[in-house]
Amino acid sequence: MGEPVKLMENKEGMKTVKQGEDGLMLVFLLNLAEEKTAVFDCITHLTQDPESGLSDIVLAPVLSSTKEIISESIRVFFNEQTFTLIFLDRTQLQLLPLLPYNLLSVGMKMSNNSQVLMKQLSSVAWPLMDLDYPSTRPRILLSYNMDVWNRREEEEFPAMVQHTMRKVNRQGLKCAAIPRYVNFAQKSVFSDLLSDFQILLSDPGHFLHQCTLFNDVFNLKILLLLFDEDTLNCREESSGDNPAMVSAKMRHKEALSLILSNLRHHQEKGTFDAWNFVHSRNSVGQTLLHMVTIQGPEMEEQRTQILRLEIQLHCLSEASHDRDQISLKRCMRDQLKSSADSTIIQRQLEYMQGIPKTKHELKMEKCRVWSSLFFSVLLLGISYSSLDYGSDIILVTRYGHEINETTLDKFQKNCIELWNNGSDISIHCFPASLSSNEKFYMTLLFILWPYPFFIYAYLSSRQFKIGKERVYQAFINISKCSSFVSVFIQILNIIGYFFIFIGCCLVWPIAIQFIKFYQDAKFYISKDMERVERENKREKSEVLWNMSRAMEVSFEASFQPTLQLYLFFPTLFTLTIENKLLSIQLFGYEDGVLQPAQVVSVLTSIISLSWGFTSYYSVLKRGDMEKDIASLLRKIVFFLSLLFLIIPRLLVFVFFAYSLGPGNYKYLFVFIICHGFLMMVIHYILSDARTYLRHGFFSFLHHMIGNGFANIYVHNWIRTIYPPVQHVSTLVRQVVMDLVILTENAILLCYALNSNITELRDRQLIYSCLVMGLHLLGLVLKVVFYRYLHSWSWLIMDYKTQVDEQGCWRCSLPSDMFLLGELCHKDLTLCCVPSALTSRLCGRKPVRGPDIYTVPSSQCSADT
Repeated sequence: MGEPVKLMENKEGMKTVKQGEDGLMLVFLLNLAEEKTAVFDCITHLTQDPESGLSDIVLAPVLSSTKEIISESIRVFFNEQTFTLIFLDRTQLQLLPLLPYNLLSVGMKMSNNSQVLMKQLSSVAWPLMDLDYPSTRPRILLSYNMDVWNRREEEEFPAMVQHTMRKVNRQGLKCAAIPRYVNFAQKSVFSDLLSDFQILLSDPGHFLHQCTLFNDVFNLKILLLLFDEDTLNCREESSGDNPAMVSAKMRHKEALSLILSNLRHHQEKGTFDAWNFVHSRNSVGQTLLHMVTIQGPEMEEQRTQILRLEIQLHCLSEASHDRDQISLKRCMRDQLKSSADSTIIQRQLEYMQGIPKTKHELKMEKCRVWSSLFFSVLLLGISYSSLDYGSDIILVTRYGHEINETTLDKFQKNCIELWNNGSDISIHCFPASLSSNEKFYMTLLFILWPYPFFIYAYLSSRQFKIGKERVYQAFINISKCSSFVSVFIQILNIIGYFFIFIGCCLVWPIAIQFIKFYQDAKFYISKDMERVERENKREKSEVLWNMSRAMEVSFEASFQPTLQLYLFFPTLFTLTIENKLLSIQLFGYEDGVLQPAQVVSVLTSIISLSWGFTSYYSVLKRGDMEKDIASLLRKIVFFLSLLFLIIPRLLVFVFFAYSLGPGNYKYLFVFIICHGFLMMVIHYILSDARTYLRHGFFSFLHHMIGNGFANIYVHNWIRTIYPPVQHVSTLVRQVVMDLVILTENAILLCYALNSNITELRDRQLIYSCLVMGLHLLGLVLKVVFYRYLHSWSWLIMDYKTQVDEQGCWRCSLPSDMFLLGELCHKDLTLCCVPSALTSRLCGRKPVRGPDIYTVPSSQCSADT
């Protein structure tokens, strides 16, 4: 028999238990005394079975002074090892410091109900590190049973506990422990538990893997105090993962941070060479850095820790700086695949080291920034603007050559007579009925339409103020110059600024792209305090660029496609009917000159509308829709929602223009102008437009007209003053404007499809489904974006429900919105159910108000 448990007196006179030299002491901590007694009796009964594998069984006696406290203890001999089992309940926690136990098992009664199990794991007193006993003893969470269960169901209990623990820990690290399961009524399961305890306590590598597998930071801290290189490099047989890789694979941030912090500490002390550990690979060739990187932003902190270790391992001195950087980059290339993440990591390594440092690095950094911005910002923007304006200018030139042809041919006269007589006409009558004068002046008007707003935007910009101050300073310098050469130089400066002024007024959309390109490049090159100063200038130039872009598409791109599609749609209709749509020619030669078809102008205008408003919205979100692939997908959804709202709106405008009669396109222009004024009124009511009066009447007029015509196709809110207003609800104004646009589309489409135009009247169902289907699809994508993809989507529909005293059910949404220029808090009622209906649905009687009785005045006097 093994030696019994003894109590020895320490220096303070407190009695402590002494264990035999070869045995392991296991403490089972149960919640209630009844549970402790039941478990002890169950194990005592179990060990009396000769087939249990437990031998040399004896009750472990204790001294009489503690016998009333520790009354349940037993010693068994199993697998060539002596186990002293001590059972305590929660009222006996003060005895833990007196016991030299090897492992503490905190018991939790097992349940096959996941909700009950989750409640137990959430409410159990974890972590026990807060108790007043030494935290150098490991402990586990032991879920137990003492009943006979279905074998198949019982085999699922360990996985059920682990799944519930992870579910609980998603809300915060509440239950950091290694879970184990045992059924004290089954001898084989109890024997397996003792074998598992024996392996855990004898194999530190296995124990460390279990800690990282379950994010057990309590036991992990104990093991890392006994830092051992062999334990840290212990690998799993199947996957070849070391403990740090297991933590990365399971996204256990706390465990991985502990390992990396401890590793760096020993690397700095020189007691451990971290090279092999950091660069080791598992069975599929993955390193720790690669496994952390593929987990995404959730493990950003752990990735930074690994990169600091890499810098510490590769960058040895300033003298070998260039050679060390080459070695570091090669190491990153060997560990990572070519991807966006690897590029981000390389930039992050440079920022962590303060690179660029040398002259060569500074020169390379400037070349990289200027060249990348030139191709991504300047060249692409100028090319698209040139294509958009170029196609329109060529169309104006072509219509100018036709301006002398003022006579109507027989076909045109016949179409007009048929329309005036109320007869059916073909859709091909309308392009021919529009005179060359109208086509020329309308196209030219739509090109020049936004220029007053461009000039005002330039005159109110920071760049104009700087140029004006420098011209003024040049005139002052002329009065102070004493030589002809210096006077001539100042005059040249004044002439140069004059040409800059003329160029900005003529081609402001292209000039603002140069300004944005310059400010972006200076921002990315700058460092430290200069970068902080440049950030404000860059943001102002970006808002100014997108505001000018939004104004351009609101005027030129809103009107131009209506005219060009009005002229081109009959040709498009014919090609569709004859299945020759793919043979359409975007460019053709007339009289030896390259002439684009109207479809080029229409396509560039539609894309300009969708992408211009998407880009402006993205800038307002300050890069939130451009940071990664997921953000790009959100931007695409928003772009598609605008595109599917613009296309049917444009078709409705063209169909309505046809229904007004041949040559009456100008009345569509009048209708759009009236719609713009209606949008101005709605915008004034549901925005901060009144605040722009403080900046002057022209600022207010610029803001109102710009926002009125920016809402011709879809809802927009153009902020024309920096900084733009943020975090303001637009739910009400979007619903109002979308309802106005949807109603207009339905009315205009119904009017057009019932006109005496053969092609439209014969295809009423097709065009109705096409137009309204695309419009509804755009609205659905818009709802999806704001409800699920918006950066504040959870706050947008943070509604609340309540039942008032009369039993009326109401669903309301708190909203901060503008109303007549004032920002106010409103509770928007989304829906409500009257009390009479709720009482019938719920089976309750309607709540009646207090009964009021009237008494004649004569009776009142008599009573008195």
